[in-house]
Amino acid sequence: MSASALGTHEASALLQVTSSQHIHNVVQKMDTLKFKEDVSLLDMEEQLNEFKDHVAAVLEEPSTVSPENIKLLMDMITLLDTTFKNELTRQKGRDVLRYTTNRQAHIKCTTDKDTRMHSTTGDVTKEENLVSAKRDKHKGCRKAKKSFETFRADAAIVGAATFGPAIGVDDGSVAEISTLCAKKDQWDLDKRLYKGLATVDHVALCSAEQKDFEDMTCTWLKSKLSTCIAYDECVADINLTNEKSVTEAECTERMKIEVVLAKTKCQLLHLSKVFNNTDSTNLCDNVTVDNSSLACSLDAVPTVTPCSDDANINNPTLPTPSCLPTSAWITTQYSNFNVSYETVTSCKIESTCILPTEIGVHNSTGCSDFPIDGNALGCTFYDRHQDACPDYHDDNADHNCCACGGGAIAVR
Repeated sequence: MSASALGTHEASALLQVTSSQHIHNVVQKMDTLKFKEDVSLLDMEEQLNEFKDHVAAVLEEPSTVSPENIKLLMDMITLLDTTFKNELTRQKGRDVLRYTTNRQAHIKCTTDKDTRMHSTTGDVTKEENLVSAKRDKHKGCRKAKKSFETFRADAAIVGAATFGPAIGVDDGSVAEISTLCAKKDQWDLDKRLYKGLATVDHVALCSAEQKDFEDMTCTWLKSKLSTCIAYDECVADINLTNEKSVTEAECTERMKIEVVLAKTKCQLLHLSKVFNNTDSTNLCDNVTVDNSSLACSLDAVPTVTPCSDDANINNPTLPTPSCLPTSAWITTQYSNFNVSYETVTSCKIESTCILPTEIGVHNSTGCSDFPIDGNALGCTFYDRHQDACPDYHDDNADHNCCACGGGAIAVR
């Protein structure tokens, strides 16, 4: 800001001031109150305090001045509002908007996590349900296999028996004859239960059922851990709690500067009254600002509900290729198989289950997402959840979203 900001007439009058060197000095001092946009609050406060002290020094040696110079003092009051107050107001609006925007992003972190963990539509929940179904199916297969082997063994004995022992000649007997039908009935029951398990679309050897269960367990754990890590990273990147503290601190600093501004305007008004021979008591040091428009009222930081410390992913027991009968996985998953089940002696998963430790954000530089159902930001869900790209078919993410291999590639 320069003296020319006062207008052509005032600037000319300023340059012509000779009868009141005090006013001339004050105007010159005000001409030094320059700052770029986004000037630090500390710089603003230092400039204002220095200017206020300069005005106070002038008050120690008042003199009679012309009405034009008194008008210049009143113009300074207006200019303080149009420079400092307007800048403080602009900065407050900027900071509040930034916090509000980051708060919405923070909420989206939770919304995206909840989408994947939804009790009916979430891909992580669906996979967890599949783990349970495949566990039951494998267990049913092991029970049916045991029943069949028991029935077959007894049937083999009966089939190999001769008439004499079967009829009881020469004190011979075939005890399996009396239990064969019951064992056949048990086999029929266990076979029917195995085939009738929910979500079963085929039957297979029990080793294949076991592999399906172990593979699905690994898939589910990867998806859940990816979801939870992505959530933690999202919340940490935004750091809304710190953002709120910083924003509130900045608001408090601006309100302190507003008080300095009010005291400076008071000094100028008092100075104009003194030079105008009007009774005036200098109480400017006692000035306060009530109900400040610069006060900030920020919405609370939404509650964070992390899932990365859930027991089933914090330190999970995993199947490993060709694990031993004494491995933690065998003990944890199959030790409840009693004598009615075929014994499990080794893992059937073929590849090591490697769980993620970090996720990150997809870099879509050079690519533009297409809207999803009219929502231009629909694909942002996949920026942190790329592993879910195939799971929400209605999004058509592989076509619409850069993170999923779709979107529009910029042509160079």
